[in-house]
Amino acid sequence: GPENTVKAAIAAGLPPKDGEGAARTIGLENNVGNVLGSAGARPIDMASAYATIAAEGVYTRPYIVRSTTSADGKIDYTVDVNASKKTAFSKDVAADATDALRAVVTSGTGTGAAALGRPAAGKTGTSTDSVSAWFVGYTPQVSISVGMEIPDAAGNPTSMNGIPSLASGALPVTVWTDVARAYLEGKEVAQFPAR
Repeated sequence: GPENTVKAAIAAGLPPKDGEGAARTIGLENNVGNVLGSAGARPIDMASAYATIAAEGVYTRPYIVRSTTSADGKIDYTVDVNASKKTAFSKDVAADATDALRAVVTSGTGTGAAALGRPAAGKTGTSTDSVSAWFVGYTPQVSISVGMEIPDAAGNPTSMNGIPSLASGALPVTVWTDVARAYLEGKEVAQFPAR
């Protein structure tokens, strides 16, 4: 039910609706529409949630910079990535989610991501009145979230109805594919775990 899908979203990486400052997911409610993406999630949180699925159900708190090194080669700052890991859900649940999300890339609205030429999974999305268009996807090595809006002069999102290139299956998928290709260039082609 809706309570469990909210719990799963939070376990995967979405902050609860009553989180602190920017770290909250406005509209993440216990209603049947929550699985359709009715909440106002931030792109970093969506990338984090999908990274949890890619990591076979293991959540890792997102970070912007893993380490910095000064000009003399001294490491000034480091993030202990292992300290921020926890199991969000089972490997079987993650494998089922990946299986469903791979279909979006192989035969659904995100087929443009197949141009990456690697195993990929993801989901397109367009909000009510087309005020945003999304593609969030992952490979076994990277999770990337692309969210697009066109704000008015006051910074409020406006409808993108009538702009075909901004539909969720179009430009967001193209941007995702280009960024993933650049990131994965020269890296081995990894496979999702066998089910």
